Amino acid sequence: ESVTCTTRFTPSSTAAITITTRASSDVYDPVAANSEASASAVFTSTPPAAVKAVPVNAAWATGLVALLLMLLAGKALPHRQGRGRQD
Repeated sequence: ESVTCTTRFTPSSTAAITITTRASSDVYDPVAANSEASASAVFTSTPPAAVKAVPVNAAWATGLVALLLMLLAGKALPHRQGRGRQD
């Protein structure tokens, strides 16, 4: 049989850590040497303190996008001059 173990954490400072997991049971284990596992990691920087929300005015942003689209459309369309009838 096998067992999966997941450990999650958030480091609060720069440090080296080692996580060791040991398994035991009342049932006889013929290979006692495989009942322990270790993993090491080194954290060289601290995580960001907190994610800050950026305030956005949706109506203002929508208006700006609409203005930009109108400007781009005006540049892309050919300019018509002299709309009168030509004979």
